[in-house]
Amino acid sequence: MKEKKPSSIILKITLFNHIRALVPFFIIFICTISILICMYNGKIDLSKIQINTEMIIVFSFAVFLFACSTLPALFFHIEYFIRNRKEEYEIGNKKIIRRKTGTETIYNVEDINELYLYLSPPKFRNDFLSYCAWDQYHFAKIVMKSGEVLYLTCLLYPSGLEKVLLKYVKKTYWSKKRLFPTTLYCPLTSNNDNELLDEDL
Repeated sequence: MKEKKPSSIILKITLFNHIRALVPFFIIFICTISILICMYNGKIDLSKIQINTEMIIVFSFAVFLFACSTLPALFFHIEYFIRNRKEEYEIGNKKIIRRKTGTETIYNVEDINELYLYLSPPKFRNDFLSYCAWDQYHFAKIVMKSGEVLYLTCLLYPSGLEKVLLKYVKKTYWSKKRLFPTTLYCPLTSNNDNELLDEDL
């Protein structure tokens, strides 16, 4: 006898979700520290390296690239944490239940007016590799007919909110490609070539 699949899912921020979302950041950070350790352990002979203007420019550019790849990840992580802090969502059975600071609010799926999923370009294309530490950060914006807006960030479910939307919400949504998937600026815009219906994902 087959085990019955759960009809709903609980989304909330956990320590495991924090760690999983920060894995790309940790990888880039560890690689950078490893290179520095190798240099100071003598595996790279610094005495033979001639420090000049060209080297300073190259080193500065490398630091700039590292900062561009990692600092946005920390920004999005803190932003998403603040956005969904002390929140828990239960999604399924044609309902979205939000629990926050002891208050439970129930939303019906049919009362959803618009549903958007904001993704970084690599995640939008479903690329296998990530190019920056923040490529996997994404969030869903749910606009109710009442005008209320719910934000579900990937800290609630790092494996991919699109899976939750397809399996439990079961409502057509738009995927939007954003270089910086921040919840601080995501206006509702007209359709363009950066948007895809869920059927096209």
